[in-house]
Amino acid sequence: MANPTGSISSGATNPFASAADPAPPPASTIALFNIHSHVPVTLSADEGNFRQWRSFYELTFKKFGLVNHVDGTVDAAAMFEDPDWQQIDSCIVSWLYSTISKEIWNDVNKPRSSAYTAWTAITGQFLDNSLQRAVYAQQEFHSLFQGDMSVSEYCGRLKHLADTLYDCGAAVSDPALVINTLRGLNNKFSQAITVLSTMTPPPTFLYTRSYLVQEENRIRHSLQMEAQTALLAAGILQFPYLTISKH
Repeated sequence: MANPTGSISSGATNPFASAADPAPPPASTIALFNIHSHVPVTLSADEGNFRQWRSFYELTFKKFGLVNHVDGTVDAAAMFEDPDWQQIDSCIVSWLYSTISKEIWNDVNKPRSSAYTAWTAITGQFLDNSLQRAVYAQQEFHSLFQGDMSVSEYCGRLKHLADTLYDCGAAVSDPALVINTLRGLNNKFSQAITVLSTMTPPPTFLYTRSYLVQEENRIRHSLQMEAQTALLAAGILQFPYLTISKH
């Protein structure tokens, strides 16, 4: 494959910036890839799975030495005379379009797109206007309460908001995520809050979530036992002289 020419500055925020990437497989091999085995999600605005989708793609690009097709360091027009590079670039465009929803495809599809322009258009749907996105995400993040949500639902929502803030350049530290998680819990977790908030060293978010799930299960089991005991007591009070006759 020809050496990249026509470089474009990728900027200090380039998520792909790293040491030298491995050489990509031949174009004929790339053409046979089943991208769905490497990116097993379909990007949808309704699913809130952008971070998951992007992570799978970033890993795929790095694994197969394809980063320079999407990071802006190579001008696709300058590679016009390299058929292998052009074929790989077209394969990547096909991958991207086959792993997004119809609604997103309608917004970003353009004739003769390069991998870089397709990737930029898709990610821009979720990363453009980052300041405005950060304002709304941070407002919800700091005002979210558990309410009727389970621990898994509540923690999942907080993690999603934290991921959104990270993508917008307003990253939330793990300790701050733990503090905000404890802040919004229901009163029934008061004992768990005391335990978690006095741990040394402070717990991670993953540990906090796991602890709270177990506490939720313990509380549910206790309530079930109390209900069964109450039913049994009510039955004894209602039929105090009930005995089983023997024949």
